[in-house]
Amino acid sequence: MDRVWRVATGGWMALVLMGSMLPPTVGAPGGPFWHLAGYGVLGALLARGRATAPAWLIGTGYGAFVEGLQWLM
Repeated sequence: MDRVWRVATGGWMALVLMGSMLPPTVGAPGGPFWHLAGYGVLGALLARGRATAPAWLIGTGYGAFVEGLQWLM
């Protein structure tokens, strides 16, 4: 079952990355709610079976990585 959660976490990370790299368009979902929802689910998935500090570090690092990619684009 642990493998299922790891695959789900990796899949969600991929979805967050793809959604973050899409160009902004009129009427597209975005803004604070979608950030909170996307990273909230990611945080819950990362915290499953991990201590709080490592989950927080992984999530924060991933968010910084995505922001860096957005900055480059």
